[in-house]
Amino acid sequence: MYVGEFSFHTPTLEWDDPPRDAPVSTTELDSFDADPNNRPADMREREALERLTETFESPNYHIESPFTDDNYGATFVGWSYLSGSLEEGDRVPDRHLCEHNGKEDLGLEIGDTFQTRKSQCETVDRYHAYLSPLRDRSPVLQRPVYDVLLNDGHQESVRQRRIIDNWWMLVESIDISLPNVDGKLGETEYIRGHIESHVDTSVEFEIGDIIELRPNGQEDSVYCRITEVHVSHNLLIGQYEPIPPTEEAPLGLSIHEIADDVVAVHDEPPVQEWKLQCHDHIP
Repeated sequence: MYVGEFSFHTPTLEWDDPPRDAPVSTTELDSFDADPNNRPADMREREALERLTETFESPNYHIESPFTDDNYGATFVGWSYLSGSLEEGDRVPDRHLCEHNGKEDLGLEIGDTFQTRKSQCETVDRYHAYLSPLRDRSPVLQRPVYDVLLNDGHQESVRQRRIIDNWWMLVESIDISLPNVDGKLGETEYIRGHIESHVDTSVEFEIGDIIELRPNGQEDSVYCRITEVHVSHNLLIGQYEPIPPTEEAPLGLSIHEIADDVVAVHDEPPVQEWKLQCHDHIP
Protein backbone atom coordinates (compact mmCIF):
# COMPACT_ATOMS: atom_id res chain seq x y z
CA MET A 1 0.00 0.00 0.00
CA TYR A 2 1.26 3.44 -0.85
CA VAL A 3 0.41 6.40 1.34
CA GLY A 4 1.98 9.45 -0.20
CA GLU A 5 5.59 8.69 -1.01
CA PHE A 6 5.80 5.83 1.49
CA SER A 7 4.82 2.19 1.09
CA PHE A 8 3.47 -0.05 3.82
CA HIS A 9 3.29 -3.83 3.88
CA THR A 10 0.28 -5.62 5.39
CA PRO A 11 -0.91 -9.25 5.35
CA THR A 12 -3.91 -9.56 3.02
CA LEU A 13 -5.67 -11.77 5.57
CA GLU A 14 -5.95 -8.76 7.88
CA TRP A 15 -8.35 -7.00 5.49
CA ASP A 16 -12.07 -7.77 5.64
CA ASP A 17 -12.59 -5.37 2.75
CA PRO A 18 -9.40 -4.71 0.68
CA PRO A 19 -8.58 -1.08 -0.17
CA ARG A 20 -9.97 0.23 -3.44
CA ASP A 21 -6.56 0.28 -5.19
CA ALA A 22 -5.26 -3.01 -3.75
CA PRO A 23 -3.51 -5.19 -6.36
CA VAL A 24 -5.30 -8.32 -7.53
CA SER A 25 -2.23 -10.49 -7.04
CA THR A 26 -0.17 -10.56 -3.86
CA THR A 27 3.57 -10.62 -3.39
CA GLU A 28 5.22 -12.83 -0.82
CA LEU A 29 8.04 -11.04 0.96
CA ASP A 30 11.08 -12.75 2.42
CA SER A 31 11.93 -9.76 4.59
CA PHE A 32 10.17 -6.70 5.97
CA ASP A 33 13.40 -4.72 6.34
CA ALA A 34 13.24 -1.37 4.56
CA ASP A 35 15.77 -0.53 1.91
CA PRO A 36 17.67 2.54 3.19
CA ASN A 37 18.34 3.58 -0.43
CA ASN A 38 14.63 4.30 -0.96
CA ARG A 39 14.58 7.33 1.36
CA PRO A 40 17.08 9.48 3.23
CA ALA A 41 15.75 8.82 6.75
CA ASP A 42 13.70 6.33 8.71
CA MET A 43 10.11 7.19 9.50
CA ARG A 44 9.31 7.22 13.18
CA GLU A 45 6.51 4.96 14.41
CA ARG A 46 4.38 7.92 15.46
CA GLU A 47 4.61 9.55 12.03
CA ALA A 48 3.84 6.25 10.30
CA LEU A 49 0.77 5.62 12.45
CA GLU A 50 -0.45 9.19 12.03
CA ARG A 51 -0.19 8.86 8.21
CA LEU A 52 -2.06 5.55 8.27
CA THR A 53 -4.72 7.00 10.60
CA GLU A 54 -5.33 9.90 8.21
CA THR A 55 -5.80 7.51 5.29
CA PHE A 56 -7.73 4.77 7.09
CA GLU A 57 -8.60 5.01 10.81
CA SER A 58 -6.87 4.90 14.15
CA PRO A 59 -5.54 1.50 15.25
CA ASN A 60 -6.99 2.29 18.67
CA TYR A 61 -10.38 1.32 17.26
CA HIS A 62 -9.18 -2.25 16.74
CA ILE A 63 -7.98 -3.02 20.28
CA GLU A 64 -10.11 -5.66 21.97
CA SER A 65 -8.92 -5.14 25.58
CA PRO A 66 -7.66 -1.56 25.94
CA PHE A 67 -6.16 -1.89 29.43
CA THR A 68 -3.54 -4.18 30.90
CA ASP A 69 -4.49 -6.36 33.86
CA ASP A 70 -1.74 -6.78 36.45
CA ASN A 71 -1.07 -6.31 40.14
CA TYR A 72 0.71 -2.99 39.88
CA GLY A 73 -1.66 -0.81 37.92
CA ALA A 74 -3.52 -0.68 34.65
CA THR A 75 -2.19 1.02 31.53
CA PHE A 76 -3.80 1.79 28.19
CA VAL A 77 -2.20 -0.50 25.62
CA GLY A 78 -2.89 1.66 22.57
CA TRP A 79 -1.46 4.95 21.33
CA SER A 80 -2.43 7.99 23.39
CA TYR A 81 -1.54 10.43 20.60
CA LEU A 82 -4.07 8.90 18.18
CA SER A 83 -7.83 9.25 18.13
CA GLY A 84 -9.79 6.66 20.06
CA SER A 85 -7.39 6.57 23.01
CA LEU A 86 -8.83 5.87 26.45
CA GLU A 87 -8.04 6.74 30.04
CA GLU A 88 -9.30 5.38 33.33
CA GLY A 89 -12.66 6.98 34.06
CA ASP A 90 -13.66 7.32 30.40
CA ARG A 91 -17.06 6.20 29.24
CA VAL A 92 -16.87 2.81 27.52
CA PRO A 93 -17.32 3.28 23.74
CA ASP A 94 -19.97 1.16 22.01
CA ARG A 95 -17.25 -0.80 20.21
CA HIS A 96 -15.94 -2.10 23.53
CA LEU A 97 -19.20 -2.73 25.38
CA CYS A 98 -19.53 -6.35 26.43
CA GLU A 99 -22.34 -8.38 27.91
CA HIS A 100 -22.55 -8.16 31.69
CA ASN A 101 -23.91 -10.64 34.17
CA GLY A 102 -24.41 -10.33 37.89
CA LYS A 103 -22.83 -7.51 39.87
CA GLU A 104 -21.62 -5.52 36.85
CA ASP A 105 -25.15 -5.13 35.45
CA LEU A 106 -26.89 -1.77 35.50
CA GLY A 107 -29.49 -2.15 38.24
CA LEU A 108 -31.21 1.24 37.92
CA GLU A 109 -33.12 2.87 35.09
CA ILE A 110 -32.90 6.49 33.96
CA GLY A 111 -35.50 8.45 35.92
CA ASP A 112 -35.48 6.21 39.00
CA THR A 113 -35.89 8.14 42.26
CA PHE A 114 -35.10 6.85 45.73
CA GLN A 115 -34.11 8.03 49.18
CA THR A 116 -30.58 7.56 50.45
CA ARG A 117 -28.94 8.48 53.72
CA LYS A 118 -27.20 11.22 51.76
CA SER A 119 -30.36 12.75 50.23
CA GLN A 120 -33.08 12.15 47.68
CA CYS A 121 -31.51 10.83 44.47
CA GLU A 122 -32.63 10.66 40.83
CA THR A 123 -30.73 8.96 38.00
CA VAL A 124 -30.48 11.09 34.83
CA ASP A 125 -28.08 8.92 32.81
CA ARG A 126 -26.45 5.52 33.05
CA TYR A 127 -23.52 3.86 31.28
CA HIS A 128 -20.38 1.81 31.83
CA ALA A 129 -17.02 3.47 32.51
CA TYR A 130 -13.48 2.13 32.75
CA LEU A 131 -12.74 2.13 36.48
CA SER A 132 -10.44 0.33 38.87
CA PRO A 133 -11.72 -1.24 42.10
CA LEU A 134 -12.40 1.14 44.94
CA ARG A 135 -9.40 -0.01 46.99
CA ASP A 136 -6.92 -1.01 44.30
CA ARG A 137 -5.41 0.14 41.02
CA SER A 138 -5.94 -3.00 38.95
CA PRO A 139 -7.74 -4.20 36.99
CA VAL A 140 -9.51 -1.42 35.12
CA LEU A 141 -12.82 -2.91 34.02
CA GLN A 142 -16.18 -1.81 32.70
CA ARG A 143 -18.21 -0.82 35.73
CA PRO A 144 -21.79 0.55 35.95
CA VAL A 145 -22.03 4.27 36.74
CA TYR A 146 -24.71 6.96 36.77
CA ASP A 147 -25.18 10.68 36.47
CA VAL A 148 -27.50 11.64 39.32
CA LEU A 149 -29.36 14.60 40.78
CA LEU A 150 -29.08 15.02 44.54
CA ASN A 151 -30.55 17.63 46.83
CA ASP A 152 -27.12 19.26 46.85
CA GLY A 153 -26.56 19.22 43.07
CA HIS A 154 -25.54 17.13 40.06
CA GLN A 155 -22.89 14.43 40.15
CA GLU A 156 -21.43 12.47 37.22
CA SER A 157 -19.95 8.98 36.90
CA VAL A 158 -21.12 7.79 40.32
CA ARG A 159 -20.41 4.09 40.77
CA GLN A 160 -23.41 1.85 41.28
CA ARG A 161 -21.59 0.22 44.18
CA ARG A 162 -21.09 3.61 45.82
CA ILE A 163 -24.80 4.39 45.59
CA ILE A 164 -25.74 1.04 47.10
CA ASP A 165 -23.01 0.45 49.68
CA ASN A 166 -21.96 3.97 50.67
CA TRP A 167 -25.03 6.13 50.17
CA TRP A 168 -27.45 3.46 51.49
CA MET A 169 -30.60 3.25 49.40
CA LEU A 170 -33.34 3.28 52.05
CA VAL A 171 -36.53 1.29 51.59
CA GLU A 172 -40.00 2.31 52.75
CA SER A 173 -41.19 -1.18 53.53
CA ILE A 174 -39.86 -4.70 53.73
CA ASP A 175 -42.56 -5.81 51.29
CA ILE A 176 -42.43 -2.84 48.88
CA SER A 177 -38.73 -2.13 48.78
CA LEU A 178 -38.07 0.59 46.18
CA PRO A 179 -41.39 1.68 44.67
CA ASN A 180 -39.87 4.40 42.45
CA VAL A 181 -37.19 2.16 40.94
CA ASP A 182 -37.92 0.40 37.64
CA GLY A 183 -34.57 -1.30 37.15
CA LYS A 184 -33.31 -4.62 38.42
CA LEU A 185 -32.77 -3.21 41.92
CA GLY A 186 -36.49 -2.43 42.10
CA GLU A 187 -37.56 -6.03 41.59
CA THR A 188 -38.86 -7.46 44.85
CA GLU A 189 -37.54 -10.93 44.09
CA TYR A 190 -34.08 -9.53 43.39
CA ILE A 191 -33.82 -7.53 46.61
CA ARG A 192 -35.90 -9.27 49.23
CA GLY A 193 -36.32 -12.76 47.90
CA HIS A 194 -38.96 -14.79 49.69
CA ILE A 195 -38.55 -15.01 53.46
CA GLU A 196 -40.95 -17.92 53.43
CA SER A 197 -38.52 -19.95 51.34
CA HIS A 198 -35.65 -19.33 53.78
CA VAL A 199 -37.46 -19.45 57.13
CA ASP A 200 -39.33 -22.41 58.62
CA THR A 201 -41.82 -20.34 60.67
CA SER A 202 -42.42 -16.83 59.37
CA VAL A 203 -43.50 -13.96 61.63
CA GLU A 204 -44.52 -10.76 59.85
CA PHE A 205 -42.70 -7.61 60.90
CA GLU A 206 -42.07 -4.15 59.47
CA ILE A 207 -39.80 -1.15 59.86
CA GLY A 208 -40.47 0.45 63.26
CA ASP A 209 -41.66 -2.77 64.90
CA ILE A 210 -40.27 -4.10 68.15
CA ILE A 211 -39.18 -7.65 67.47
CA GLU A 212 -38.30 -10.44 69.84
CA LEU A 213 -35.41 -12.59 68.66
CA ARG A 214 -34.36 -15.96 69.96
CA PRO A 215 -31.18 -17.05 68.17
CA ASN A 216 -30.54 -20.76 67.81
CA GLY A 217 -29.05 -22.29 70.93
CA GLN A 218 -29.94 -19.28 73.10
CA GLU A 219 -32.60 -19.43 75.84
CA ASP A 220 -33.03 -15.71 76.54
CA SER A 221 -34.77 -13.42 74.06
CA VAL A 222 -33.25 -10.32 72.49
CA TYR A 223 -35.50 -7.29 71.92
CA CYS A 224 -34.84 -4.56 69.39
CA ARG A 225 -36.59 -2.09 67.12
CA ILE A 226 -36.02 -2.00 63.35
CA THR A 227 -35.08 1.63 62.75
CA GLU A 228 -34.37 1.50 59.00
CA VAL A 229 -33.65 -0.88 56.14
CA HIS A 230 -31.38 -0.32 53.16
CA VAL A 231 -30.54 -2.21 49.98
CA SER A 232 -27.25 -4.05 49.62
CA HIS A 233 -27.13 -5.69 46.18
CA ASN A 234 -29.67 -8.54 46.48
CA LEU A 235 -30.31 -8.19 50.23
CA LEU A 236 -32.18 -5.93 52.61
CA ILE A 237 -29.99 -4.99 55.58
CA GLY A 238 -31.67 -3.81 58.78
CA GLN A 239 -30.47 -1.39 61.44
CA TYR A 240 -31.60 -2.09 65.00
CA GLU A 241 -31.67 -0.34 68.39
CA PRO A 242 -31.85 -2.22 71.71
CA ILE A 243 -35.08 -2.23 73.67
CA PRO A 244 -34.87 -2.92 77.46
CA PRO A 245 -34.13 -5.32 78.97
CA THR A 246 -31.79 -5.88 76.00
CA GLU A 247 -28.70 -3.66 76.29
CA GLU A 248 -27.00 -4.23 72.94
CA ALA A 249 -28.79 -4.50 69.61
CA PRO A 250 -27.65 -6.83 66.85
CA LEU A 251 -25.28 -5.35 64.33
CA GLY A 252 -26.64 -4.64 60.86
CA LEU A 253 -27.97 -7.96 59.64
CA SER A 254 -29.94 -8.99 56.59
CA ILE A 255 -33.70 -9.33 56.91
CA HIS A 256 -33.31 -13.03 56.09
CA GLU A 257 -30.94 -13.52 59.03
CA ILE A 258 -33.22 -11.65 61.41
CA ALA A 259 -36.41 -13.35 60.16
CA ASP A 260 -34.97 -16.75 61.00
CA ASP A 261 -34.85 -15.76 64.72
CA VAL A 262 -38.03 -13.66 65.11
CA VAL A 263 -40.46 -15.31 67.53
CA ALA A 264 -42.80 -12.36 68.22
CA VAL A 265 -43.60 -8.74 67.40
CA HIS A 266 -44.53 -6.29 70.18
CA ASP A 267 -46.40 -2.98 70.17
CA GLU A 268 -44.78 -1.82 73.40
CA PRO A 269 -41.36 -2.45 74.94
CA PRO A 270 -41.44 -5.78 76.81
CA VAL A 271 -40.54 -4.17 80.18
CA GLN A 272 -43.54 -1.86 79.88
CA GLU A 273 -45.78 -4.75 78.82
CA TRP A 274 -44.67 -6.69 81.91
CA LYS A 275 -45.47 -3.71 84.17
CA LEU A 276 -48.93 -3.35 82.60
CA GLN A 277 -49.62 -7.04 83.13
CA CYS A 278 -48.57 -6.78 86.80
CA HIS A 279 -50.76 -3.71 87.25
CA ASP A 280 -53.79 -5.54 85.79
CA HIS A 281 -53.38 -8.34 88.36
CA ILE A 282 -53.13 -6.06 91.40
CA PRO A 283 -56.38 -6.43 93.42
